[in-house]
Amino acid sequence: MPIVAGLFLSTSELEKAVLHLLQQKVDGTHLKVIPLHLAPSVARPTGLLSWLMMGGVFGDTLHRSDGKSVMDGIAVGATLGGLAGVIAGAAVLPGPVVLTVAGILGGGLIGYLLDVLIHKPDRSGTAVPKGAKVCAILQVRCEDESQAALVEQVLDANQARALGREL
Repeated sequence: MPIVAGLFLSTSELEKAVLHLLQQKVDGTHLKVIPLHLAPSVARPTGLLSWLMMGGVFGDTLHRSDGKSVMDGIAVGATLGGLAGVIAGAAVLPGPVVLTVAGILGGGLIGYLLDVLIHKPDRSGTAVPKGAKVCAILQVRCEDESQAALVEQVLDANQARALGREL
């Protein structure tokens, strides 16, 4: 007996899918709804140490990537600033070393500010897209492969965000 599962982000989509499945003569005892909640690791940091462990102000770390890093902007700004410092340092009295360091620091700061202004990172601390609420997984135990295909079609028609079958 294959099992088909679908991820729904709103209760209205889930309810419509259940109603359509019941209309398609799927036994109600074969349906299971598993409500989802955000994991504690997705929540906001509670203190300074947990904030630093999650990447602090600069965003992504090696083991806790959330796609909100501002390091790219800093790196691009620092590279361009350092390059401008080397070029300008060849013609100005302080020299290339001093102007390169100043260019790296200034360019990194400008890159950080531009990255923050352009991307406006979400400060809620959640990985869920704005406006979306992770709701539930609908699990359906099917009698055969033809019913499993029908269930997949119904879930897809009712905006299931992801579909899967038991291996």
